[in-house]
Amino acid sequence: MRILIRSILFGTFLAAGLSGQARAEIPFQLTWQGVALDSNDAALATGVYTLHFSIYSDDVGGMLLWSETQSIFVENGVMSVNLGKITPVPDSVFNTDMGFLEVQFEDQAPYSPRARIVSVGYSYRTSSVDGALAGTLHGDLTIEGSVNTSSVTVTGGGPVDVLDGTGNVASQIAASTSGGGGLVTIASDPSITNGITLEGNAEGSGDPRLAIVGSDRAILFDLREDGDQALQLPPDAIAADEIKDEP
Repeated sequence: MRILIRSILFGTFLAAGLSGQARAEIPFQLTWQGVALDSNDAALATGVYTLHFSIYSDDVGGMLLWSETQSIFVENGVMSVNLGKITPVPDSVFNTDMGFLEVQFEDQAPYSPRARIVSVGYSYRTSSVDGALAGTLHGDLTIEGSVNTSSVTVTGGGPVDVLDGTGNVASQIAASTSGGGGLVTIASDPSITNGITLEGNAEGSGDPRLAIVGSDRAILFDLREDGDQALQLPPDAIAADEIKDEP
């Protein structure tokens, strides 16, 4: 006797991107409900039955993304299951918009077609972080468009890198290498040896240093030094000596 299951799959909960505390409080599970009928469309007798659940990347074939087997109590054909109770459903399952649930009753062949997993009402808000409160993001973050903020705090010493179109560091904001100050760099090459650097605490002296360095020329403003040594200009700069001799 083949059993027919009419199922309803409720929405998912993804805990990715939440703080460690929030992630620990919320289970990685889906709610699934079904009605089991026999070949005469009569409700399946009350009892405990074994069901196998799998999520695939496609409606036919595809990659197996998750699976588990549960012993389920069925009452007058009605059953309700928390998928992920045995094996948590990882949020990586939903890295694609194509996920399909396959259900197998006892040792019968899996039911076809598989059920596509879709959003529930409020899960549409996960397409935007608008209105989200503070938390922790794990992994890379890509932002396309403008960013408006009243303040940004970077802990752990940074640095904050801004990359150019080829992935090289174009500018960087970081703590001073000597501590006790900031370091801002605007690079003109990937190694950041050429460009503009401003260090608020040069070599721990408590004094700033500004360097503008090109391929073979440099300008230095170094408050660690006295007199003419505080300013370095290229030897062939226009009126370099006159500028240094001014009171």
